[in-house]
Amino acid sequence: PYAVDPTVLPDGTIIRMNPELAGFWYAPDEVFENILDEEHEWWVQDAHCVIDAFKNILQHDSYNFLRGRLDYSRMGIFGHSFGGSLGLQVCRERVDIRACVDLDGIVFGPESKRMEMVAVPCMFIMADTEVTDQELLNHNIARSKYNKLVVPRHPRLLFPRLANDSFYATIKNSDHNDFGDI
Repeated sequence: PYAVDPTVLPDGTIIRMNPELAGFWYAPDEVFENILDEEHEWWVQDAHCVIDAFKNILQHDSYNFLRGRLDYSRMGIFGHSFGGSLGLQVCRERVDIRACVDLDGIVFGPESKRMEMVAVPCMFIMADTEVTDQELLNHNIARSKYNKLVVPRHPRLLFPRLANDSFYATIKNSDHNDFGDI
């Protein structure tokens, strides 16, 4: 909630995206990085919370039907876009996650963490198309800003540093939104 638009809760409540996040492209460079890197940290902490909840299912939990049915020795994590970056960071911070798949996600988080080694096998499945000048123009984003803020976060920079049966694949004739349900 507040980080994607819209989020619809089970009771029908609609939560809109935080306007600061929605306008991140138009923020000054340092604000752009701070907004997204801070949000990334929230998502990572949320993932830890969910994983811990599943590992500690109590009898009164609404999802207690899963109790005793999950194999915690075979957990993996995957995500698209921002979620792919989340998966990488969770793998850095937990020893109980055994693999990660990043679906066309660039690497977010503080610069000090971005290119840290990931100890588990990772698979990067990336879109074939890069952002065109026309797409950037349509969104009023300068190529120089894109090159400064996005290109250094591309997983192709992290991939060569990984040693554990990691893979990097590009899906021919695909673009970023082909990996989601937008």
